[in-house]
Amino acid sequence: ALLHVGYAGANHATAIGKALLAHLDDYDVTAYVERRGLPALTRNTICEPGALKRELAAVRARGYSHDHEEFAEGVCCVGAPIFGPTGRVAASLGIPMPASRYHAGGAALAREVQEAATAATRALALAPFAAPDL
Repeated sequence: ALLHVGYAGANHATAIGKALLAHLDDYDVTAYVERRGLPALTRNTICEPGALKRELAAVRARGYSHDHEEFAEGVCCVGAPIFGPTGRVAASLGIPMPASRYHAGGAALAREVQEAATAATRALALAPFAAPDL
């Protein structure tokens, strides 16, 4: 079962979507790809399953995700996962920005995005939680 949040058809092309997909198991990622496909939205969109899985592994290793004009020309985004009390990914957050701003130093926002996601994870650990329909 997969998350049905936001524009689910483009999770492979957005920072917030990749933050979610990176923390699902391989079975769920494969099911997502089989059901939704990997449609090209721009010339930078990841459209090959192996390349997406490599990108998701990099997201897990870095602790944040990004997209470089993969969803929309001229727009970049930095994202990070938010985990629920069970340790499973529950949501993600991101900061979109014009590509010119990203390339001029916006990538430094990744740390702030990670810190905000960590704060949200801690808040969820303290609140009553209903698991998302996965």
